[in-house]
Amino acid sequence: MDEGTRTQLAIIAARARGIFETLALVKGERLPHDDHTNHDYNSLLTRAREALGADSTVATLLPGAIQPMTMTAGIPKSRLMAAAQGLATTIDTLLAREPGRLEQLQREKEALEAKVVEVEGRAVIILDDELRYRCAGLLLEPGKADMAVAAACTVLEDRLRKAAGLPKAVFGVALVDQALKKRDGVLVLSDIEAEQEGVHHLYRGVIGFFKNPTSHRLIEDYDLTRARQVVGLIDALLSLLREAKKRTVQRAEA
Repeated sequence: MDEGTRTQLAIIAARARGIFETLALVKGERLPHDDHTNHDYNSLLTRAREALGADSTVATLLPGAIQPMTMTAGIPKSRLMAAAQGLATTIDTLLAREPGRLEQLQREKEALEAKVVEVEGRAVIILDDELRYRCAGLLLEPGKADMAVAAACTVLEDRLRKAAGLPKAVFGVALVDQALKKRDGVLVLSDIEAEQEGVHHLYRGVIGFFKNPTSHRLIEDYDLTRARQVVGLIDALLSLLREAKKRTVQRAEA
């Protein structure tokens, strides 16, 4: 390997480490699909492959390209961090030419990929930015499932209050009633009374059944699967709330 190629690879490794260090400071578990970081990483990966050329043994150790899972789900931060770290480590090993290190690196790469898959398997795809910021990390920490549910319910309550323009003194099921009652609620999600009544009960049930227990006491053995389901449900309710319209004519409840 000539000195120019070595210099080029060293620069690529340094920039890959920079990506890893930058991502470590980013909150949340996912990056938006249009985030430029994955493009920077993929560009470095392409340059590394071109620089290695015919050195297929080392090329097989390089991590793969990273693309968004979907337009809405975005990019798993953990996968991108692992790829950037793997790219830097592989190049460092190549430049050092440590005997037997390539075989060890292959084992480390496989172990790291398995760990990333495990973490992503435990993660929840949360589309709402604020909900993801407040709950995604809690769902990955042992013993904090109840805190994730409490935080998610608080986000829902706060968003509902703001959408309806109600004061902070109104909270809990009373807030839901004032916001969504089928005939005199502030917000309308359906012009069909039966559907409006249904959505009112849906939000009321979430606040009454899930928020109350987690807000008033610690539940260290809260079921993690249930917590993920609740956060997912609240994510859907937050999305639905964006479609709400202010009631133009209010009638007294019969």
